[in-house]
Amino acid sequence: MTNARCSQHIWIPDIVFETAKSFQTFGNTYFRINKLKNVDIAERYAFKIGCLMYFENYPFDTQNCVFSIAMMSSTNKDVQPKWKEGNEAISFFKRIQPLQFQLTKPVTYTKVKGFNGDNYTYLYLKVKLIRRLTGSIINIFAPSTLIVAVSWVTFWIRVEAAPARVALSITSLLTLCTQVQQNKSQLPALNYITAVDIWLFVCILMVFSTLIEFAFCYNSYSRQKVNVAHSSCQERNEMNESKVNKWIDDSEKKVEKQSKRTEKTCPYCTFPYNGTKIDVICRKLFPFLFLIFSVIYWIYFLRKYNF
Repeated sequence: MTNARCSQHIWIPDIVFETAKSFQTFGNTYFRINKLKNVDIAERYAFKIGCLMYFENYPFDTQNCVFSIAMMSSTNKDVQPKWKEGNEAISFFKRIQPLQFQLTKPVTYTKVKGFNGDNYTYLYLKVKLIRRLTGSIINIFAPSTLIVAVSWVTFWIRVEAAPARVALSITSLLTLCTQVQQNKSQLPALNYITAVDIWLFVCILMVFSTLIEFAFCYNSYSRQKVNVAHSSCQERNEMNESKVNKWIDDSEKKVEKQSKRTEKTCPYCTFPYNGTKIDVICRKLFPFLFLIFSVIYWIYFLRKYNF
């Protein structure tokens, strides 16, 4: 008697794969009667399993996927399904591994649920997917860190070179925005913030702060430049008045006033303007703040990451 003819005379329970999104049978059925006079049946299935994922800690996330098997119409009085050999019943092909995740050893367990006075046994398979950090470090964290570091070069460029400083900051800002869009395209549409969103937002904020800092520096530089020009014009007018005045006493008094005012205006010529002082402070302040954020960020999320 062939397997096809046997399948017509042997009762086979209706198996339901609850978490399967698609299901396919190949029609290959194997029957065998062992020494204990039990019938062994083997069938081949192909299906895609749906897994509910949470991306709050992406890319430090760990996903737990659960696959369940149940009997459609058979209660525990008719049949009680169980895993053969416990966790050893499930095995993965070592050659087939997901690129972004690391598979852990599967865990099997059973649960009994009651419906309308009858008990049903459910078989569960739990698989833990640990995301690999190598790709995220190379594609997200390392480039964004370099872009933020490049934006700090503006602190060593003179304030007079406004086009160079603005172009460098805006280019860095646009590059980070492009990286944010690429990261969003790799994830499904989410209505909450992920861990990588926090990192990229702080990077954008750091680069944008360089533009704000340049605005303060340039404003301070422009004001002091106007003050120096105004003081020089005032000195010239006083010199002309001293030449016109014929009285020696008055001229001597005006010369004394000129010398005093010249001493007051000298600091504009001998000391650097406030904009340069701001740049000098930011050369150390910005890297220090970003370093503190990076240390806190990595310590916090690495504690949640399962190595």
